[in-house]
Amino acid sequence: MIFKNISLDDKQQDLVQILESIVRKIESQNQKKGILHIVGKWISKSSLSSEKTNIYIYGGVGRGKTMIMREFFNDLLAPKLFIHYQDFMRMIHVDVHNMKGNAMHDVLVTIAKILSQKYKYICIDELEVNDIADAMIIARLFESMMRQGVHISITSNIKPENLYKNGLQREQFLPFISIITRRFIVFPLDTNHDYRLDSIGSIENRILYPLCQYVNAKIDDAKSTLTCNSTYLPKTLEVFGRKLVLPLTYKSVLVSSFDDLCRSNLSSNDFIAIAKNFTIIIMENVPIIQEDETDVVIRFINFVDNLYFYKVLLFISLAESPDKIYPKGKRIAEFQRTISRLHEMNSHEYLLQSKGS
Repeated sequence: MIFKNISLDDKQQDLVQILESIVRKIESQNQKKGILHIVGKWISKSSLSSEKTNIYIYGGVGRGKTMIMREFFNDLLAPKLFIHYQDFMRMIHVDVHNMKGNAMHDVLVTIAKILSQKYKYICIDELEVNDIADAMIIARLFESMMRQGVHISITSNIKPENLYKNGLQREQFLPFISIITRRFIVFPLDTNHDYRLDSIGSIENRILYPLCQYVNAKIDDAKSTLTCNSTYLPKTLEVFGRKLVLPLTYKSVLVSSFDDLCRSNLSSNDFIAIAKNFTIIIMENVPIIQEDETDVVIRFINFVDNLYFYKVLLFISLAESPDKIYPKGKRIAEFQRTISRLHEMNSHEYLLQSKGS
């Protein structure tokens, strides 16, 4: 793996060695080689099995998980897929919907067979299970995929044992955690530095706070410039056969309030569709999110996640700085990623990478 102009710390270098050994093993299927030879208390002996070509990488925001896994993905010669977790599960639910009427176990086996015919390795970025529909099928799905010879890499901010914590019917989700601990190398990528924050700049300030006349004027200027002062038109997106109407759009620009997107009954699938259909989004009036507004903050987290993944340019006005708009609550740990992403999305580097540039 080659990382231009980037200095890796010890933990990242250890991870690179493990991933390179996985690449070698896949390319040499008939040769049994030790998959890793690293000494350290931070990885369990069960992870040293030479048979393991699946890996679960977890750690805090900005630790380089996605960056390293993308390089690993680029080195793989086998048929492969790199996909965000939410997009992956949306694809699975579409297939399940299209096969309705069959037993769920048979459906998941069929989906696994189809995937195995297309891909030898699947890299799933940012796994975070919040949806009960995902939780109820994910263990059977992954078990079926591996039985069909699919190798899997996962990144997540969450330890395997803390996945879907406090979720409904969590006991039915526990077999998935068992699969991860038994069948995957579990690698904690813990460092003290958030690499994404290095790119923060003030060249193009698009994350605006606090709500005041000046900020409102800046948002109005953005709307005028990006829509050429034209009349807004409604746009309808179809999500699983349901119509999602967005009233304020201009070409690939969406204008919306926080309440319209995050206090409405929208799901991750809706935010994926929005991220795919717009290059620039202007969101106004993000308030302080209260401790008991768990559904609201989950929607906001999913909203930012998908915009970031699809490199959508975001202009947003907030009541306070990102680190103060959700000061406490059940999702405070996940929200740290949102804070980091909002900062990065305000950088000049992100602007250059975005679809709206």
